[in-house]
Amino acid sequence: MNKKVLSILLFLVLCNLIAFGFLFKKDNDLKVVFFDIGQGDSIFIETKDGHQILVDGGEDSSVLENLEEYMNPLDKDLDMVILTHPDKDHLGGLIPVLKTYNIDSFVWTGAESDSDLYLELEELLQNEKVVIVDAHDKISVGDIVLEVYNPVQDVKEVRDLNDTSIVFKLIHEDSKFLLTGDLTSVFENNLIQNFDLKSNVLKVGHHGSKYSTSEDFLKAVSPDCAVISVGENNYGHPDEGVMDLLENNGVRVLRTDVNGDIVFYSNSEGLFIENKL
Repeated sequence: MNKKVLSILLFLVLCNLIAFGFLFKKDNDLKVVFFDIGQGDSIFIETKDGHQILVDGGEDSSVLENLEEYMNPLDKDLDMVILTHPDKDHLGGLIPVLKTYNIDSFVWTGAESDSDLYLELEELLQNEKVVIVDAHDKISVGDIVLEVYNPVQDVKEVRDLNDTSIVFKLIHEDSKFLLTGDLTSVFENNLIQNFDLKSNVLKVGHHGSKYSTSEDFLKAVSPDCAVISVGENNYGHPDEGVMDLLENNGVRVLRTDVNGDIVFYSNSEGLFIENKL
């Protein structure tokens, strides 16, 4: 191969790399990934400037594989971990995460449980910066804002752990994600009365359970797209009535048990979904 041909090839490769870099930067101002984690919730958020947040961890250590797919395997730092509430299918995977990753801050409500997992969490949190949140708190991370809408009352006075769930709206540019944990319809009513819930994407409460996502709540959120985190062993989730409600309101439904990891990108041009399957 003569020098002229080699120079042309190198130039073309360089052009491709530059083009790829531009597209990658453009398309990844914000990345939100709903992990296919089985029966449970786990959501990964990465901002334009590299801040990384994990919301819940599913049931077990399989979340570590999910994280390595979307992070550099050598990167063992997370800016923030958020535990919506201490049920196994949200908390279980965070135990190995706390043992494997360096965490800048751990955000939760302080809601207590009598499970062995919870006792292990308490021990691990002795070495972490812990932030307790409730309704009306706001967290800024890079170019995103997390507006917290629940818990609306002292978690010690709430009988159902699901209703202690952190509910927050992730806001980036004109893109809004409402993440609801396992909140039930009883507490959804509190949010309707007190907050502007309108969002582009709704993470459907409690894996599509019939006890969440009332019609009034759905109308208040008015999402274009709904994500249901659910596994094969799904306890009847998602409920047929909830699926019908979403369909009748023209909401596009994505399910982790059907679609695998569900990846959203947000930039100044709008909100995009990566079709992985």
